[in-house]
Amino acid sequence: MAALLLAIPAAASSQDAKVSPVEYRKTTLHGNYSAWMPNGIIVGKHGANKDKLVVGSIITNAIRIVDPDSGRIVKEYNPKDWRLLGPDDVSEGPDGTIYHVNAAGTGIGYITPDGKSGVLAEDATQKMWTDGIAVSPDGKTLFFAQNMGEDAVFTLDLTDPNAKAEKIAENVGWNNGSEFGPDGMVYGGNNVYGGVMQWNVRTGKGKTVFHDGMEWVSAVEVNDATGLLYATEFYLGHVSRIDLKNNTRRIIATLPAFLDNVAVEDKPNPRIFATAYAYDTVYEVFENGDPPRVIAQGDGSIPEGIAIIKGKAGDRMFIRDRFRLREYHPTTGSYKVLAESNFDSFIEDRPGAYDVDRINMNNSVKDQVNLHFTRSLHAVGEDKLITAGAIIDQAPGRVVIFDLASNMPERIEEGFKPTTADAIVVGDDIYVANGSVITRVMPDGSRSDVFTGKSPVAFAQSDSGAWVSDRDDGKILQVAEGDKWLEKPRVVISKLKSPQGIAVANDGDLLVIEAGTGRLLKFNPDSGQMMVMMENLSAAFSSQLLSPVAQVAQASDGAIYLSEPGASSFSVIRPRY
Repeated sequence: MAALLLAIPAAASSQDAKVSPVEYRKTTLHGNYSAWMPNGIIVGKHGANKDKLVVGSIITNAIRIVDPDSGRIVKEYNPKDWRLLGPDDVSEGPDGTIYHVNAAGTGIGYITPDGKSGVLAEDATQKMWTDGIAVSPDGKTLFFAQNMGEDAVFTLDLTDPNAKAEKIAENVGWNNGSEFGPDGMVYGGNNVYGGVMQWNVRTGKGKTVFHDGMEWVSAVEVNDATGLLYATEFYLGHVSRIDLKNNTRRIIATLPAFLDNVAVEDKPNPRIFATAYAYDTVYEVFENGDPPRVIAQGDGSIPEGIAIIKGKAGDRMFIRDRFRLREYHPTTGSYKVLAESNFDSFIEDRPGAYDVDRINMNNSVKDQVNLHFTRSLHAVGEDKLITAGAIIDQAPGRVVIFDLASNMPERIEEGFKPTTADAIVVGDDIYVANGSVITRVMPDGSRSDVFTGKSPVAFAQSDSGAWVSDRDDGKILQVAEGDKWLEKPRVVISKLKSPQGIAVANDGDLLVIEAGTGRLLKFNPDSGQMMVMMENLSAAFSSQLLSPVAQVAQASDGAIYLSEPGASSFSVIRPRY
């Protein structure tokens, strides 16, 4: 195969792709992959939102209006809307306008009651990941925090369409879910120092008003009818009611870890809701001690990595998303979770902070396995997998070699660029798609950059060699022959629109997901011809927050499996006869 590739006089182009003479059909597998991944949540007070839940989701890039009784989505704002750049926390103005932070952008998004969307103060900050948004009851002032790259809180004058965000304080700790209280103060959680913060938006002065040993407080909500506060603790899974007058709190529920936000009705006996995005769940909790009720639940995050190990006993298929590594059984549709991610390596250890041994994950401690939020997946022989990625685009990338026999990580390499996307093993070395470069990691841990492109994001590998897709350069390059890395990678396909996942098909052709056109392409290295196997795929069309990468793999029976991050789905493609 490699010799034939050398014989091609020029790189093929997707413009030359022909429609396949064979018609293929796509079937979505595992229907529960309808990811919610909920973050911000409020109980709507006005107009069509009244008594509904407004739920933001960074990873699925959506804002959903949800009936709290049935869990039914009443309205979903278009996840492909460019103005929804990772909506995390949400708030509501007195006219029913929904305001949201853009974790992947620098402005404040809004959606009016008639469905119009836009961005306020697009240069609100120069950094990504705004958070902790709150709108004053009179609709004149918007409060928000900046938690990545700049530790600060801001206000924005909503009465002035040309207003710019004003920084009122800095070096304040990581402030998450916030709300105005009836006293005109803003109350929010402090992720770094723990406890509940109070902010005076007129003077910019902030202080801790309650602590009581609370750790990593992810959100605070105020019940205007009673003056009581409700707070969530991220790692410990606690939902607490806080009485500032008496300086007391009561833990009313303990949920699985990774709680994000809390929402409360403004009533004497309120309904209380919480989100746990790592478990893809929206809960209702009860002060009387009744068990929590699941309002809505998906089945993980966006599936990305797919690996198929072809052995004598048959194929084994593995799927990787942000939080779990699963072994999938195509014939039955069942799966088992092999490992789950946790946060213990993401947050620096702080004296007196969380103890990972106390992290509650589905009512069991699973801190012994940590895949560090990696996302890609490839086979290493018949008994190992390699996975790579980062939790978010600001965190260091990691590579993990996972041993299937022990069900434990065998080797972990850290400190790569935040945009780390994929990794493979060639010979004795690991090669990592490390931002704009490919980095080689030797057995002794030493590293060197062996290729520089624009954005290499996905590898394909077979006994014949290895290839990489460069998403922003629109190219597929051969980078290895057999188990030897090429000093000068060769372009085999060019002029693609955002190529992502690639794989070597059973017949030696290359399978390519062209995310920019939503097509699955098949490239014949002998003839240089390319054909379109499938159109209208919901891949990730841009390098946004968390940069999902669509992946593809082919099983021994010819079935082609692919992940579609844009649709949070995992699908199979077969000829239609």
